Amino acid sequence: MAGIFGTKAPLLADINLILLVGILVLLILGYMMMKRRRLRTHGYIMLTVVVLKLISILLIMLPSARIILFEPSFAALVPIVAIHISIGAITQAIGMYLVFVVWRLKEPIASCFKSKRRMKPLLITWIFMIFLGIGLYYLLYI
Repeated sequence: MAGIFGTKAPLLADINLILLVGILVLLILGYMMMKRRRLRTHGYIMLTVVVLKLISILLIMLPSARIILFEPSFAALVPIVAIHISIGAITQAIGMYLVFVVWRLKEPIASCFKSKRRMKPLLITWIFMIFLGIGLYYLLYI
C-alpha cells in the first residue's frame, strides 16, 4: 500500500513518521510542564510517550528492522540500524522504568525527584533517537 507523503515509503512507515513527530512534540510539552512544576501533567505526558513509543516499536519498528537487518540490499544501513536499536531499546527501558516503577501514577514523590538526574539525559537521548529515526526514513524512502 502506498504511503501518505508520495515517497516510496509504505503506509506504516509514514504513520510511524507522523507518530514520531507527535512524540517529539509531547516530549517538548512534557519538559515544559516539568519546568512549570506541573509534575502530574508531566508524568501523564511521559506515560503517553512511553506507551506510544512502545506501540511504535512493537508494531512498526521491529518488523522493519528485521527486514533491514537481513535483506542484503540494506547492508549499508545495518550499522546505523543496529545503533538505533541498541540505544532505542535502552532509552525505552529507562523510560518504562521511570514511568511504571518509579512514578506508578502517584503524586510526585521523593523517588521521582531522585531520578531527576536521569531524566534530562533521557530526554536528550530520546530526541536524538527520534531524529535518527527520521534520518533512517529519509535514507530508506526518499
